[in-house]
Amino acid sequence: MLYVLIVLKIHDGGNASFPLLHNLTGSTYPGYVVSSTNQMYLNFISNHNVSTTGYYAWYLAVESE
Repeated sequence: MLYVLIVLKIHDGGNASFPLLHNLTGSTYPGYVVSSTNQMYLNFISNHNVSTTGYYAWYLAVESE
């Protein structure tokens, strides 16, 4: 059996020490992800067995109230 690892970790700030917003695996769709800061840290992890396109993301910057 071939073990495939694809993980996307999304943190609420500029690096991995900020709180984790989402820990996504496989084809998980989180919907909207909103940061409490003006930064998000994305950490994409895969192993050598992965030969897929990965994740698709877009962002929208809005002014806080």
